[in-house]
Amino acid sequence: MNEDCHQQVKILHITQTALGGVGSYLEELLALQVERYGAACVRVVLPKEHAEYFPGLPIECLLPYSSDEKGRLGSSLRMAARAIRSVRQWQPDIVHLHATFAGFVMRPLLALLPHPPKIIYCAHGWSFERRKVNGLVTYSMAAAERYLSRLCSAVVCVSLFEASRAQAIGIPRFKLKVVASGLADITRPPSTAAEALWPKGRIRVLFVGRLDHEKGVDVLLSAMKILGDKAYAIIVGAAVVTGYKSALDQPDNVKYLGWLDREKIRPLYATADMLVIPSHYEAFGLSAVEAMRAGLPVIASRVGGLPEVVVDFVTGRMVEPGNPDQLAAAIASMGKALRREMGANARERFLAAFRIERTVEELHQVYENALQPPRPTDMPINSAR
Repeated sequence: MNEDCHQQVKILHITQTALGGVGSYLEELLALQVERYGAACVRVVLPKEHAEYFPGLPIECLLPYSSDEKGRLGSSLRMAARAIRSVRQWQPDIVHLHATFAGFVMRPLLALLPHPPKIIYCAHGWSFERRKVNGLVTYSMAAAERYLSRLCSAVVCVSLFEASRAQAIGIPRFKLKVVASGLADITRPPSTAAEALWPKGRIRVLFVGRLDHEKGVDVLLSAMKILGDKAYAIIVGAAVVTGYKSALDQPDNVKYLGWLDREKIRPLYATADMLVIPSHYEAFGLSAVEAMRAGLPVIASRVGGLPEVVVDFVTGRMVEPGNPDQLAAAIASMGKALRREMGANARERFLAAFRIERTVEELHQVYENALQPPRPTDMPINSAR
């Protein structure tokens, strides 16, 4: 492992959350970047309470800040202070921003520095797409993303869908680089504890994600009511919007496990029959890739970037969003033989298209291009695999 950065790029990642999809993405990415560039060349600014989710990283790579204050404002201020101090002291070549709040807060602050680093930004899902409160709010979010994109060397999109939406609001095409998310090829054998969670003789349905409207958990619950004793669902995740879970009507054939460490989720993938992603919006769908890595078929809504991951009738099924009858029918239609065939296809697709090694290599090219002198020509976006 290279222990100095004299001949290597220095990369500082900044995020306001390391939970959910962003956390899984960073866990996989940082481990391989440390291998590639050396522990002395990779740092991540993240909430102190989320640092425990990165036990494999050298301690010097973690730059935690306290986010125990209520509300986004206090957390954002602490993140910004920790990040700016790290930039001034460590002087990274690349600052890689993850998710909306880090992008909104840090891009203007970094641009004001006397010698700013190159800024790479990944929204992991556009705020103007997933937070359609009203027309004015949506327009304002889109306008902010369009303006702030000028401060970036590149805007990384996790899917072609996300790139198309960025172009639609006026972010220049040459700024956009599509780099699909990936995972390390790690699988877990079924565990006795995970096996015991499932009642015998029912279809085992797994859901992993936030319990909010965007993720469509309400659609899954309605489908489970329709299925009755034919199926049993385990839901891993917690509500982000206060009170959303308490407003949901939970059927008897559904069990909530709350947030789980990623190591504890993997045995559930090994014992489930399928993963269900009934989202109303999804920029990519990393949980689908997690399931495919484990050889699970995926039933997903035909929205956002999910059709770029799940191949209908090959690695799983696509259903229309917001349609519990169609979701229930898709779950019931997948017998053991079909699940086995689709699961094998899903595993092959993961190995061919969604390995973390490819993600790391493509991001390396994004970093290299950012460090080159600017060119006036309009460069094409990458192609998703």
